[in-house]
Amino acid sequence: MGPQDSTEWGIGVIKWESDTYFKGTDRQNRKFAIGQTLIRFDNATALPIKRADLVFAGNYGNQFFKVFEVKNTLYKVLSNSIEGGLWVNFDELNSKGLVFNTYYSILFNDNPDTVGPWRNRPGSLGVNLFKSCLNVRAEASTDSKVIACISKNVDDRKFHRINIEYHDDNGWAFIVVQEYVIDTSESGEGCHYKIQSELRGWARAIDEKGYPNIWFSVTNY
Repeated sequence: MGPQDSTEWGIGVIKWESDTYFKGTDRQNRKFAIGQTLIRFDNATALPIKRADLVFAGNYGNQFFKVFEVKNTLYKVLSNSIEGGLWVNFDELNSKGLVFNTYYSILFNDNPDTVGPWRNRPGSLGVNLFKSCLNVRAEASTDSKVIACISKNVDDRKFHRINIEYHDDNGWAFIVVQEYVIDTSESGEGCHYKIQSELRGWARAIDEKGYPNIWFSVTNY
């Protein structure tokens, strides 16, 4: 349930849906083929895609390529894996059935036909901050009273689950935060949890850069 360590989220993401390669060019106009884990630029050479160019949601099978810039009809991706990044044409993505979305659009379900069932599923969202907790406030304003400050999840003995009930146009969301703790009174196979506390309030889900303060928990399962 931990957050994803990323200092540069870009302006949005392209959801990867298949094993098909799509094409891109670098700043020298050399052609590349981009797959889920590798970048191929000739018949013999392949480079790994660095984790800093990717985002995941729900589990590691839900993989996204970060988009760092849009210029004319091109998306810039893979800036950490290739010097200067690679540019992908809108038409190339459309021909592969791939779609660009902002973090705002994904997190707030503004275009529900373009992504999978993991999106905004109850219990799938958590705090995506490393250096601070997330303020939950009485109103959608930084001047409003702080009800609580929710920390990131660090283990599976106690963790927070966040659900977005509704949002405004400025990146604020009215959320329900449930704190779960392991229930030692229950026996049997697997872990059992109970809700220790619950609160409601407003949080800045998308920051001023467009990066998500709340994001989908990632699991191997």
